Amino acid sequence: MSTAQQTTIDLVPEVRCSNCWHTFRPEEALYIASHEDLIGDPRLVDPKERRRFLPTRFRPDGAAVDERGRECRDLACPNCHLLVPRVLLERRPTLFLSIFGRPAAGKSYALTSMMRQLKRVMPQRFGLGFTEPHPPSNLLVQGFENSLFNHPDPDAMVDIPRTASSGTGARLWYQAVKSGNDEILYPRPMYFQVAPLPHHPHGAEAARYARTLCLYDNAGEDFTAGRNDSPNSPVTQHMDLSTGLFFV
Repeated sequence: MSTAQQTTIDLVPEVRCSNCWHTFRPEEALYIASHEDLIGDPRLVDPKERRRFLPTRFRPDGAAVDERGRECRDLACPNCHLLVPRVLLERRPTLFLSIFGRPAAGKSYALTSMMRQLKRVMPQRFGLGFTEPHPPSNLLVQGFENSLFNHPDPDAMVDIPRTASSGTGARLWYQAVKSGNDEILYPRPMYFQVAPLPHHPHGAEAARYARTLCLYDNAGEDFTAGRNDSPNSPVTQHMDLSTGLFFV
């Protein structure tokens, strides 16, 4: 088998953005500029965000090149301009999962504990790797895991901050996109990947059986009566697309 055959990635015919749920073809994906001077994307509220662009130049290894000559590998949705991990473009099923429940029900604690246990149990008992294909998207829950399970004092009382639905703290859980004179808030997704390990019966076909998990954790206030989604805050619409719902 040639090197080209070994490194070929089979792409999906249509990508669903995990932020705004818009669908687009893989070739329509935007790239995110790498040069530090290329900041201030017109669709994004955060002025520090790098610009999105449709590339015209590529390196031999497939990396796009921004207007300052830097190679770029991160992708973005052509509709909302928010980051879309490259793994969502690969031809493997993506399962959308949502955690919901009343305020202070413990959703973030449940999510953090599940993530911690699945990383340990899946390889040992099921021969399945449970990994994070895009670690920067999971920084929040990684911080929660460190707070709860890696504290230097095992007897200390620790907690994690409650999910904020408004104010400056909400930007940790939600992403803001410009729409005319308004801002649209989208929940910040997290990504995991499950794939057979070498000792699994299907270990030789890991790529065929791998699954990508996209998970959402909202503030409990988003699910209270009378707090319906609005066009500028479609924060719970992911539940309509989710394959599985976790109620806490």
